[in-house]
Amino acid sequence: MANLYGMLTMESLAELVAQGAIETVAVVFTDHYGRFMGKRFDAEFFLEEGGAHGTHACDYLLTVDMEMEPVPGYKFANWELGYGDFHLVPDLSTLRVASWLDKTALVLCDVASEKTHQPVSVAPRSILRRQLDRAAQMGFDGMAASELEYYIFEDSYKTAVHKKHTDLEPLSWYI
Repeated sequence: MANLYGMLTMESLAELVAQGAIETVAVVFTDHYGRFMGKRFDAEFFLEEGGAHGTHACDYLLTVDMEMEPVPGYKFANWELGYGDFHLVPDLSTLRVASWLDKTALVLCDVASEKTHQPVSVAPRSILRRQLDRAAQMGFDGMAASELEYYIFEDSYKTAVHKKHTDLEPLSWYI
């Protein structure tokens, strides 16, 4: 039986899809803010097509700010050049159940040029891979730790308790 909480193979994903446990596959890459961007596939379509061939996404997604507005000045893609697409290439070694989403699996993708089929040099995963390769060439292993995220509010702890932790005033206009 396929594992609902660990890594998946295409075969174990197919088993979960047949059982009705997985209906959607999020096909994603990481943008420069660490957010997942991409598409949601019907799980059966992912098994038939998406897993083997990937998909396309607009290169605009590597040039936007937190509000999804294009940032001027990028050479990679901009209004002057016109926005195009890049290819999302699923890394099936990252296929897993997205336990925080109902009936959903997730796969991380490499971002490749539609023209050259080479990694897009400015994509965060490409940048990381280059850095890991450089470190390995120098005899180092890459190591990482997770980043804890938190929010800061104007309200004191005492006020927050009295407000039952609702309608708190953020320190900044943007969370």
